[in-house]
Amino acid sequence: MVSKLLGVCIEEAEEEVNISKGLTMRKCWLKSRWCPKAGSRNTNYPPVECTARAYLLYLLSCTMFADKSGSRVSIALLKLLEDLDDVGKYAWGAAALAYLYRHLSTSVSDCWLPHIT
Repeated sequence: MVSKLLGVCIEEAEEEVNISKGLTMRKCWLKSRWCPKAGSRNTNYPPVECTARAYLLYLLSCTMFADKSGSRVSIALLKLLEDLDDVGKYAWGAAALAYLYRHLSTSVSDCWLPHIT
């Protein structure tokens, strides 16, 4: 899915997922891959749709769907960006609230709770 939707070769996508150790990608990889440094003369740009997906993925992972690592992007978010025409029709507020509640419940279970004996 990473290879198809972001326009990278399969080997590069597999390497990134292996480095991230899970179903995530590093934000630094995503940013360095699609945001060339100022003044660089890279003429091998990925297709516009792939660049748009990469930008939206980075944006969503930094704002509405941020996690405690602060350095990783969930590949599950990429599935939401498969059809760029439908992205504007999603209820992003409801999705962010569900994500927040889900992670809130996992963080509460990790907190110290008084033991009743």
